[in-house]
Amino acid sequence: MWHNTSPVMTSIQAIAVLTLRSAVRSRLLLCLLLILGGLVICLPATIVGDGTLVGQVNMMIVYTLGLSQMLLAVVTLWAASASVSQEIEEHQIQLVVVKPVRAWQIWAGKWMGILLMDAGLLCLVFVALYAGIGFKASGETDPGARDRLVNEVLLCSRVLTPRPVIVDNEAEARLRMLRQRNLVDPSISEAELRRNIENTVKAERWVVPAGQTRKWTFDIPDAIAKKRDAASMTLRFKLVSSHRDRRPVSGTWSIGTQERPECFRAASGTADGVHRMKIPAGAIPAANTLVVSFKNADRAHSDTVMLDTGKGLEILVRTGSFGLNLANAGIILFCQLALLAALGVTASTMFSLPVATFFSTAVLIICLLSNSVDVSGGPVEPHHGPAVSRPLVTAVMKAGDRIIEFVTWLSSPVFTSMPIGRVADGTYVPAAEAAKTAWFLIFLYPAVIGLAGSLVLRRRELALPGSTT
Repeated sequence: MWHNTSPVMTSIQAIAVLTLRSAVRSRLLLCLLLILGGLVICLPATIVGDGTLVGQVNMMIVYTLGLSQMLLAVVTLWAASASVSQEIEEHQIQLVVVKPVRAWQIWAGKWMGILLMDAGLLCLVFVALYAGIGFKASGETDPGARDRLVNEVLLCSRVLTPRPVIVDNEAEARLRMLRQRNLVDPSISEAELRRNIENTVKAERWVVPAGQTRKWTFDIPDAIAKKRDAASMTLRFKLVSSHRDRRPVSGTWSIGTQERPECFRAASGTADGVHRMKIPAGAIPAANTLVVSFKNADRAHSDTVMLDTGKGLEILVRTGSFGLNLANAGIILFCQLALLAALGVTASTMFSLPVATFFSTAVLIICLLSNSVDVSGGPVEPHHGPAVSRPLVTAVMKAGDRIIEFVTWLSSPVFTSMPIGRVADGTYVPAAEAAKTAWFLIFLYPAVIGLAGSLVLRRRELALPGSTT
């Protein structure tokens, strides 16, 4: 069936099909299908969430995709680690190497066969998830709950955050004031003191005392600013009152442009948590800048308002459908599995099955740990003063920081795109991000990893009867 393709592609396709058939015939795939079926069928029936339809669907997306990704990652690493090493140990690869097939074709065929398996399983998971969401929504009798689901989860919204505030001047002024009043602790370094003051100034931006007003500026892209219909815009904010046991906060939100800062006003008498506010159609004219302000009520009617410093205030702009967003997330998850498969296949050309599995898993764990460590702030000095360390210890610590930074930079294309939470939150997963991830994780990184695996495989003695190394 490949008479129209080149001999090179024919060899790769043949090896890929044989790899896929071997996976289909194995008990591993059957067990995997049973577990995935239990996840996508039984899990939605047991999830309660916060008791609302929005909470149930949100948890369904996070748990189903998260557990499926973890399970597929484990199976991909194991299958890839066994793809070449097991055939070498069982002397089955000798049937391939005696034919005019190059080492890189064997590597590419094994890799593509595992990708075919992952693609099929991912499609089953996403189709079942989409059907489960539809079934869950159809069983809801409250029209308001279904509308909330459509407007908060089953959508694709671009998130706009406030313009960053430059705090250098204010931080410098506060530092001078502390020095003038002799309030600077000499045991704290200059860099750490300045960093603490800057963090304090940034945190105050999200605090609105009773009776005061705080403003935030949003930069609107041209493609969004030209749309005068503001019905697709939503203000999302997360409030935390300073005294939770007293009363909900009370105040007024104002949204507008620089020239007209109060085009839209709405009262807010809400308790702690995440809240949404629809911006009526035509309420705000087209502009590249929006100003959002919150005027807190006086002390007799409200408390100090604290917005979450991470996602305290956002403007959501609807840009597409939930199905397209889910598809882009699926592409990113598939790309991550493709990189794991490339790593496992290369490890299988170097080591036996147990060692290859251990090596691939160790590389993955090292990358995960490196991306969870922050070395940008430098070492933390103890309160009793700077520690006296030996030059060797200092050199080792600096070398470790450099290694962590390098591993973090190298693995950043993998961990900067985590789409599951964004899909569950209705946040836009751009197609450009999926394409960039595909470039790194399907083309660039696998090409380099595959080259290393092909070189190792070409130099190994595969046709000797006792060859097991």
